[in-house]
Amino acid sequence: QSVIFIFENNRMTFEILSSCSGARTGRFVVEGIAVSTPTFLLHASHAAPQHTTPELISFASNHIFHVPLAGLYEEPGQSVLSSFEGSLATFANINSSSNMPILLSAHDPAITYPDQYNSADGISLWTSSGRKKITPEKFVNVVKACQPSAVVALQDVQSCHTKEKRQKKGVLRTEIFGKHAIENVGDITSVFLPIVGGNFQDLRKDSIEKMSAIDGSAGFVIEGLNSGETEEERNSILSQISTMLGSDEELKKKVVICHNISNKIDIINAVEMGFDMFDSQVEVQRADEGQGSVGVDDVEEEGMDDMSAQNGYINLWSDVFEADTNPISSSCNCYSCQNFSRAYIHHLFITQEMLGPLLLTHHNLFQLDLFYERLRESIANNTLAQFKAKYL
Repeated sequence: QSVIFIFENNRMTFEILSSCSGARTGRFVVEGIAVSTPTFLLHASHAAPQHTTPELISFASNHIFHVPLAGLYEEPGQSVLSSFEGSLATFANINSSSNMPILLSAHDPAITYPDQYNSADGISLWTSSGRKKITPEKFVNVVKACQPSAVVALQDVQSCHTKEKRQKKGVLRTEIFGKHAIENVGDITSVFLPIVGGNFQDLRKDSIEKMSAIDGSAGFVIEGLNSGETEEERNSILSQISTMLGSDEELKKKVVICHNISNKIDIINAVEMGFDMFDSQVEVQRADEGQGSVGVDDVEEEGMDDMSAQNGYINLWSDVFEADTNPISSSCNCYSCQNFSRAYIHHLFITQEMLGPLLLTHHNLFQLDLFYERLRESIANNTLAQFKAKYL
């Protein structure tokens, strides 16, 4: 494909290959590893994707391994990571097993954090043993020990319920943290800068202006969504950020990560606003609950009603599937669907066997990967409107 425009610095490149209705496909290259966008971040608390292994989800090699810091800070800790050559990638055998770049961040989108626990000299990490304070200096030391492909600078992010005065402090602190990250680790890893400010549009605008004035970043991360705001408020925030980034010839060339957007139609809407990478932890959470993803075509072909296919998922705890010999999704080619029936997976959940969540996690991530592949194809082929209509 021909390149529409390209952004690059000394650590990475991002090429925009096609566009349609505001959406874009791209190729993000870091440490020699290319990732096609739009795509999802493979959530890996404790440097391990939940209920699976990198080998089992080799189909997801087109993604980024997202490791939240809280799962590493105490155990194994900085000293252990530093003893492994290549650090986190070597410690967890990530690159050799999956060839995925690693994104390290202090914030874990799978966790809802208490407000008000950050300060001007650091933020709180919520580890298995409780709250730990991490300063920008400690963060730099951890980044140097982990040596990730990319990192998200520290952020003072608050929920939408937080008052404007406190959100303003968060914007100012996040700017300071961002500058510190660029100055201290920007030469060894790609740095993404957080956009914060809650539901206050003037503060989101201020955050974008402050972050865009910092030279050397790989892109931006939209933080603080899905924290109690209404759908209308969330869409307003995303639209404002999209307009500001899209109106600047240099800013629109950078990668934008959008946390806490999980529904397929919401992802498509965000992609139409020019955003590139999203979360995946919801698929694992749904697998834990016994929910298996089914494609829109499966719902139509099998005549599923709203009760058996809620929002594109079937609940395999339900006795409806007790003797169902069909795979989770009739059109799916994943390992779970090729080898097991709905009835068997239902049995695994009823008997509380750990294989149940494992098989559903594998399937849900396979389906999510397929969704993004088809999404990219629809943008490249200028058929995004038809693709979107299936999810309305």
